[in-house]
Order: sequence, then C-alpha cells, then structure tokens
Amino acid sequence: MQLNWENEYDYTTNVIGITLFVFILLYPIGITGLLHYAFNTNQFDDKEFLIKYSSLYYDTRFWNKSTINFTFIFCLRRIILTVIAVTLYDYPLFQCQLNILSNLFAMMYFAYVQPYDSKLMNCVEIFNEFCILMVSYTMILFAGILDDVEQIYSIGWMVILFVLFNILANMVVVTIQIIRGVKFFIRQLRWRCKNFFGELDENNLVEAEHPQSD
Repeated sequence: MQLNWENEYDYTTNVIGITLFVFILLYPIGITGLLHYAFNTNQFDDKEFLIKYSSLYYDTRFWNKSTINFTFIFCLRRIILTVIAVTLYDYPLFQCQLNILSNLFAMMYFAYVQPYDSKLMNCVEIFNEFCILMVSYTMILFAGILDDVEQIYSIGWMVILFVLFNILANMVVVTIQIIRGVKFFIRQLRWRCKNFFGELDENNLVEAEHPQSD
C-alpha cells in the first residue's frame, strides 16, 4: 500500500491518518503501563483510582498480573488484523494463515490466563474464538484454492450456519445474564421493602407504647 502526496488534500488526509494510527498504537501501551503502575503501587483499592479508571479493568481478575495485559492484547490483536486486511489484500492465503495464528494465540491466552472473573465469560470468549477459528479455516477455501462454484456455494452456507450458531449461543448467554440480573434486582427490592416495612412496624410499636402527651 502506497500513500499519494500529490496535492494538499492527499497531504492532509495522510497526516491525519498517520496521526490516528500512531495514537491507536500508543493507546493500549499507555493503558497497560497505567495498569501495571497501579498494580505495583497497590492503587486498585484506592477509591479515587476506582472511580476514574475502573472501566479499564471492569469484570477482570485485576489482582492477577497476567490479566493486566488483557487490554493490550485485545487492542493489539485488532490492530494487527486491520493492518493485515489493508496491506495484504493481494495475499489472501497469507491473511487467512495470520488470522488463524492470532485465533490460536487468543484461545491459549483465554484458556491459560482466564482474564474475566466470571467463569461463564471466559468460556464464552473461548467459544467465540473457536467459532472464528473454524470460519477462518473455511476462508482458506475461498482464497483461490477451489474452482467449483457449487462447492464454494455449499461452503458459504456452512459459514453462514456457523455464524448463526455463534450468534444464537451468545444470545442465550446474554438472556441468562439478564434473567440473573432481574432475579438479583427482585431479591434486593424484596429485602429493601422488608426492611422498610419492618422499620415502620417498629416505629408504630414505639408510638403505641409511648404516646405523645398534648
């Protein structure tokens, strides 16, 4: 991929694009550095730090140092895939191979580190990576290896069914999470109502035993 610097418009767009690309590269490095600093200085228990930066490590096992690299790996992998898609469009087979390697690395990372504090979320991430890996294997067949249109058509339907299966499985997980949240909210509401009406009964009992004199 080559950049054109023929006129002022090309110059402006190229400078903005390069600046944004550098920022995207530096962002995960800065976030990871901040989290490592917070881990080494025990700032994860600080309330002010929690209010400002808890969204960077929410729902993760931040007490595990290997988990701190999760944000960096998450962003870096997507940056690499974007660069591969843009720069290696003339080499589709090489793109598929790099994508498969990144999926394998991500599956090993999730299986070994288990960055989320929920076992369900770790299993969902491994399942999603497995689905992407299976689709990536089928993409090799679309990289000019097969010439039979009927076979390509059949493989395309297989990819669609696999994607639909992944979407359905994730929808089931989301539904389960919503039901659990609703049940927890109902329990909290019942507990608050019980305490509220219990306090009213105690206040009424106190007023009955000690009536106010006019």
